[in-house]
Amino acid sequence: MQRLYWISVILVGAASCSPLFAQFPVNLTPVTTVSQETVNNTSASGTYSNPSVGTTIGNVSKLPLSQLLPGFHGKIYASVVLFWGSGSGKHINVGYSAADPAQVDRQIKDIISRGMNGAILDWYGPNSWQEKAAQVWLQEVAKFPGFQLAIQEDHNSLTLDPCKTSACAQKALISDFNYVAAHYFGNSHYIRINGRPLLTTFDVNWNYADPSAILFPDDVIFVDWKTVRASINGNPLILQRGPLAQTEFGVMADGAFAWVGRNKLDPTDEFLQYLTDFDTTALGNPNQVTLGAVYKGFDDSAASWGTGRRLDEHCGKLWIDTFDANVRAMGSQIDQLSAFQAVTWNDYEEATNLETGVANCLSISAGVNGSQLHWQISPNTAGSVATLSMFVVYISKDGKNLAQVQVLPTSARTLDLTRYALPAGSYKLFVKARGQPSVHNHLSGGVSFPVYSTLKVTSPKSNQSVSNPVLFSATASSKVGVSSIVLNLDGATAYTSHSTTLNTSLRLAPGPHSYLYTVWDKAGHYTKQGGTITVH
Repeated sequence: MQRLYWISVILVGAASCSPLFAQFPVNLTPVTTVSQETVNNTSASGTYSNPSVGTTIGNVSKLPLSQLLPGFHGKIYASVVLFWGSGSGKHINVGYSAADPAQVDRQIKDIISRGMNGAILDWYGPNSWQEKAAQVWLQEVAKFPGFQLAIQEDHNSLTLDPCKTSACAQKALISDFNYVAAHYFGNSHYIRINGRPLLTTFDVNWNYADPSAILFPDDVIFVDWKTVRASINGNPLILQRGPLAQTEFGVMADGAFAWVGRNKLDPTDEFLQYLTDFDTTALGNPNQVTLGAVYKGFDDSAASWGTGRRLDEHCGKLWIDTFDANVRAMGSQIDQLSAFQAVTWNDYEEATNLETGVANCLSISAGVNGSQLHWQISPNTAGSVATLSMFVVYISKDGKNLAQVQVLPTSARTLDLTRYALPAGSYKLFVKARGQPSVHNHLSGGVSFPVYSTLKVTSPKSNQSVSNPVLFSATASSKVGVSSIVLNLDGATAYTSHSTTLNTSLRLAPGPHSYLYTVWDKAGHYTKQGGTITVH
């Protein structure tokens, strides 16, 4: 039983839930399908998951990451690891090879679809599997205008890692850096900042420090970085991981990039102070190049080298909070950060992988009560809601193909179906909880919604300003015949027509009024449609 509608404007954003109703029926042309809204829509293989560390396969929101960085106009890069499919036996099987051109294409397309501008590839030297994979990226990136990439020298480089002496390490660094310069810097897609090619280093500065370094490990191998820098071709912009480069003012780097901040004693602590401190230091050193970071969590339990290090994802809330921490710390000067790095795109062994999306641990269900569509999420907590961007209501004639009815804010839990005009028929309604950028989406099951009569209201038009006397006019049709059309004003019956048409003019007090037409068919079913007017 039920139904009605003159359609409220189909919004493209979640900015308002006020009753602004247009004067046309719901557009029943499908814009998507149930399958499209629930299928794995990422470059992840779909064969590997590890829910215990937050890696689950889902349908991911493709809203741009920049939406969570208001005021930032720079680039956002994905941090990509390349060791998958090497056959070394050192890594888990994630279902794809990092050197497969088709997979690299899928990854580039997915990264672009998330609103990112390129990738920084973690590299292990000229003779490594990672070099083979990086060359595939260099080949495939030519298909994607505007997409950029850069190389990151990892301290595990096969050239560098065997070194036990300063002379060996120094020679290896120069060799690796000049290889990158010769094989990558000249590519038009290579990332440049202030005209210089970007070359990041991952823990190289820590394990192979300059003698001027303030902090270093007990087993450090010292390297004369002045000699290294003087021997590198291409004048690269070298950035090292962590905040030390921001304060040492040494020769090892021209700046720093943030990574994952972690409280070693409490894995449940979001430890956002790490980002705040990094950004605050960046503000104090405006001449340095710095890359900010956003991340979802950390858990190395799947890695053969894991030591139980963990940063709880808080079901996607940490991901949202890392953006917020950067925005709050940088304020109106957020563009001082040269770029942001999403950490990481696909390191499944340390569970920082964004490729599969950010799991927000929720579900959504929907139902219809009379003329009200209602839904709920579980768990319905502030943290869960923070991972959502909007709700989208869909309607379907076949339960598979979906037409969009309304976009609603995350505070909404009901929709008055009397606001929409639908022809008689059997429908199913779905509600999608759309995630924040890169967070999982969720679609409710279909809810049956029969419309028994076709009701066409010709007057008044909802949200209209009218003068007295107010004309009320509607026609109705039904396969089983129309018994009556009842007009309610402000919740009380004002006029009844025992035919297929209703036409009457009524004088109403100045001010806002709600109206509702109810068509009763001869089988005892009703269909409703209503709106609001203002009498002046």
